[in-house]
Amino acid sequence: MELIARLVLAGLLAAAAASKLASPASSRAALVTFGIGPGPAGYLAWGSVVAAELGLAIAVAAGLPGAAYLASGLMALFGLILIGALMQGRAGAPCACFGSRSKVGWGSVSRNLVLAAAFAALPLLPSGQLLSTEQGLGVGLGVALIACCGLAVAVFVLARELGMLRLQLGAQSALDVAGEARRSGPGSI
Repeated sequence: MELIARLVLAGLLAAAAASKLASPASSRAALVTFGIGPGPAGYLAWGSVVAAELGLAIAVAAGLPGAAYLASGLMALFGLILIGALMQGRAGAPCACFGSRSKVGWGSVSRNLVLAAAFAALPLLPSGQLLSTEQGLGVGLGVALIACCGLAVAVFVLARELGMLRLQLGAQSALDVAGEARRSGPGSI
């Protein structure tokens, strides 16, 4: 039970970091909500947040002592920062917490506080023995199926974007060259 909880929570931290890496411009722009402007300070803050989330995700997944408490503190800090933004009237502003569509709101605060509590409770779970071979294979199969579903969604999103791009460009023949007129008759090749 502890292993699964640890991997799920580490996966959430890694997903938060991956969402920031997937759209770096929008996640850096969201830092303006918290008073961090563009430029070197924005790059430093964005890089620090991504590095902290990825580092803690790896440490929590590996079961390093104290990593869960550090992750809990990070989530609580993020929750307090969100409360500060709400108190300054920035509800609905982008926060890029879990992707570029995340907004500052009480739901975001609640999510961070629940994650902080989950990370704090993680070391208290009984660790028990490692998984048996069958259980390990089952967990591996589940992770592989989830990854396949994620890849299917990514392919669907890319196909949709390609379709939207083709609609914007319009229909063209493969050998059409802009500005060239077709010549026919004697002397044309």
